[in-house]
Amino acid sequence: MAVDKKTFVQNIVVGFLVAAGLFFSILLLSNSWMKLLLVGSILVSGIVWLVSRGNLKRNLKYLVLSLMVFGICFTSFERYVLWNAGYPSTFESANMFWPARTISYPGILNVSLTDVVQSAQKTAAFSLFNLEHPGNITFEFLGLSTTSSGGRIEVGFYNEATNTGLGFISSDGYPFHASVIPYTGQPSSRIFSQQLSSEESLRQIDDLGIQWFYDYAYEIYQNKTSNSANTMGLEVNTQWQEYGEYRGMILQMTAWQWKNDTIQYVFIAAFQPDGTLLYINTPN
Repeated sequence: MAVDKKTFVQNIVVGFLVAAGLFFSILLLSNSWMKLLLVGSILVSGIVWLVSRGNLKRNLKYLVLSLMVFGICFTSFERYVLWNAGYPSTFESANMFWPARTISYPGILNVSLTDVVQSAQKTAAFSLFNLEHPGNITFEFLGLSTTSSGGRIEVGFYNEATNTGLGFISSDGYPFHASVIPYTGQPSSRIFSQQLSSEESLRQIDDLGIQWFYDYAYEIYQNKTSNSANTMGLEVNTQWQEYGEYRGMILQMTAWQWKNDTIQYVFIAAFQPDGTLLYINTPN
């Protein structure tokens, strides 16, 4: 009898720990219904296994082990898919003159922002995120940089239903690496919302082209400084801001050059998607 009582107390303690684990799992994994269901199934089956006897206990043991194996396999699969999420539309294969590049200058001047965003949306990582986080997923941010030899691209999306995002990063010719982004508040796209959708804003930018925005800003730079610049790198990113009477997505562009053995910026300019200049900063 003493042994049975001791076993009963141990089962109660272990069951309490499992229940606590389930509670904290709900808090940590509430943004992914698949993970929550999996962890919940494992923990509930474990609790029932602890208090059961005979054939039921034996069968539940195999169920718990099967769920744990599936959980390990699913987590490993998810990690692989997120870490190897495909290549952006701007990817340049290696050749005899240079290694593989994510994006380069002056090629960035002819890039379609919509194509870059869609190259991320077509990946298995995006599909898996959409499966785990059902709801309307919208574009949040995009960043292009050619200041390094291999270039860098960042793309971000937001799911309002679960208040989570998915970010993609590719640099130096490597594939996209994706990661889930937890939000504690609203993203900038919700704070500085506009009538146009983010997709429509990107199309407006693409209709003009990055080359057009660069030429416009460079002309202003020359008129303000009476100088010419040998641009060797460009950074282009979308942001959500309020500037004067305008509120919504902006295109910010920073041009860089080599001068006196150092990298110096040529100009920093910001535009509305329709090409309206918001501001431009140049060196003194």
